[in-house]
Formats: sequence, structure tokens, C-alpha cells
Amino acid sequence: MSIGRWLGPAVLFGLCVATPAGAVDVFLNNTKVTGSVKALAMPKVDVRFDDVGNVYIDAPGYKVEIATPPPPPPPPGHYYLVVNVPAPGHYALEVAANGKSVASIPAKSQSYFVELTDKFQGGANGMLFTFLPAPDAPPVPEMEAVDILVGRGETGADGTLTINRVLGTLKRKTGNRIAEAVPMTFELK
Repeated sequence: MSIGRWLGPAVLFGLCVATPAGAVDVFLNNTKVTGSVKALAMPKVDVRFDDVGNVYIDAPGYKVEIATPPPPPPPPGHYYLVVNVPAPGHYALEVAANGKSVASIPAKSQSYFVELTDKFQGGANGMLFTFLPAPDAPPVPEMEAVDILVGRGETGADGTLTINRVLGTLKRKTGNRIAEAVPMTFELK
């Protein structure tokens, strides 16, 4: 028996077996639903197949919504924003966490803190600090105007806040007279 006699049929059999069966996607009203729709009958729909075997179902009157899972909660603990203003009167400050406004701090404020635990999520987080110069800022030599800290901490029985882990810091000097939005990103694991 020669190897050449068996090689042709073996290669042909290998090619037929190696083709993945079911390696197609299903689209309902142009939304990919492969593996997520089960036990559903839809009368009066159009079904078509593209040239690679994907199935497209056009179902007038049916709405497809993809549910996004909620973001994971932050790790246990309490998270805070602390703003100290050594030179008040220079900047109003707008603060957003993960796209939602969390604070609007007037230029005359000397200090500010707020808990942000419910604004954060596990994984990537982003904050945006928008500095708005006050038009009537007092004249002073260039110095630190705003000092920002975001961190994990706890409040004591007497109301004292202790930050155990700093997630990010930001400083702004008095000499910069333009409005500016400054991002801060960090991971919570």
C-alpha cells in the first residue's frame, strides 16, 4: 500500500472536518444577537444569509435593545474629594466624576470636601476639574491657589477625615488666568 494513494482522500477529509460548523452570527434588525435570543417565535419576518453564512432577520415591529451591565462597585471603603484653597478668590471650580457633576465650588471658598463613594466604580474612573478664573481675583504674587486630593479614607467619631490611600492630586497656581479643564484618571481594584 502506498502513502500517495491515501494522501489525497486524507487531505480532502481533513479540510471537510476542519471547516467550523455554526461559525456564523445572527443579526436581528441589524443588531448582533448571536447566542442571546432563545425560545422566540417571530411571524412575518424576512430572513437572509450573507456570503459567509451570517443570518440576518428583518423583523418590522420588533425593537432590539442591548442591556449593558452595571459597572462594578468600587472596592470597599469610602472615597473623598478634598479641596484646599490657600489663595481664595482666584478660581471657581466645577468637578465631575465619571461624567456626572459632583461639586460646584465658588471662588471665595477656602476648603471643601465631599464623599464620592457612590460616584466611583470598580476599574477605571475619571474625574474632570474645570478651573474658571474669577474676574475680580485679588492681586498676589504667583502662588498655589488650589490644592486637590482624591483618596480613600475614613472619618473619625470627631468628624476628622483621614486619607489612607491617595488616588490622585492636582495643584493650580494663581498666575494662570485661563479657563481650563484638567482630567484625572485612576483604577480602583
